[in-house]
Amino acid sequence: MRKSSASALIALATIGVTAAATSVDAASVGSVPPDSIADEPATTEPDTLATVADGAGDVATVELAPGTEAGDIAAVVPTGFEPVVVLDRNGAQLAAMTVVEVEEAWSGHDESWGPSAGNEYTRVTVSIESLIPRGVFEYSYYDFVAQDADGFELRADDIDPSGGENPTQDGSLVAGETAEVVLTFEGLVGAPVVQVFYAPSDRLVTIAEL
Repeated sequence: MRKSSASALIALATIGVTAAATSVDAASVGSVPPDSIADEPATTEPDTLATVADGAGDVATVELAPGTEAGDIAAVVPTGFEPVVVLDRNGAQLAAMTVVEVEEAWSGHDESWGPSAGNEYTRVTVSIESLIPRGVFEYSYYDFVAQDADGFELRADDIDPSGGENPTQDGSLVAGETAEVVLTFEGLVGAPVVQVFYAPSDRLVTIAEL
């Protein structure tokens, strides 16, 4: 056999082997689950809960809608209220007031200080920081009122907890000093407190919307 004929036969044999291998590979791909193919990565349902940190490093767990990634939502800010600055008639700052705790249906009172039948207590703790440039800022629990869900005004009371007393409920603060006032509002069951106000004789300042 001449050299050219032998080369032709070898080339034909090589083509046949390659075609057979290609046929086998095609058949194999059809029987392999899509998740096992390198260029078809497996997909999983997104988690329903995600832990998100805010700028201060605090974390909160929030529920995500199906198909939502944690990176698609804004950082969660821990529950709380912003300070509200109280001004005088000339616009000078007098104090910053911040609601730091709210206890609905509060039952930690002394037995002799229970609410009337059909009523319940809402306990609100307010931090006061004096910003007054000169003199003192005077405060008292009776300078605060609340509004319930039915629109009625509730006056703050000084109800001691069981086995103890509230902190000083009135006083005077120089610039930079702070104090806490514990306010107890009595209202109807089913008509929760929705707003808290600082309400001395000459003004009405909203310090929290609950």
